[in-house]
Amino acid sequence: MITVRFEVPVSANQRLIRTRGRQLTNGSKYRSWFARALHELKDQTDGFEQIKGRVGVSITVHFNDARRRDLDNILKGFQDVCTHAGLWLDDSQIDHLTVVRGSVVEQPKRKKGLRITKLPGMVEARIWEIGKD
Repeated sequence: MITVRFEVPVSANQRLIRTRGRQLTNGSKYRSWFARALHELKDQTDGFEQIKGRVGVSITVHFNDARRRDLDNILKGFQDVCTHAGLWLDDSQIDHLTVVRGSVVEQPKRKKGLRITKLPGMVEARIWEIGKD
């Protein structure tokens, strides 16, 4: 089993954009997030052996504010970056998937005269091969 943490994926509602010919492509926000998340994952999983059997995933999502959001909108980005990072061969291997909303990421206090950058939300995921302890 491995536990990984990275920035909350761009919502599925914002992932795809239309190009001139009505073709859909990944938008710049998604591509930027994907590059950051892939780098973070590769740093955290160095030496992890790719899962070739059935996969279990338990995800806790910590958004950066209390706005209403659908948890399932982050799943495709999460699965794509984990596949690309080599955690498993293909996301069709996932037989167990649990997603829960965690606490909101605490933001820094505003101080007069200082510009405060809002912290991103975080995903924490436990990933394991089903049938192996």
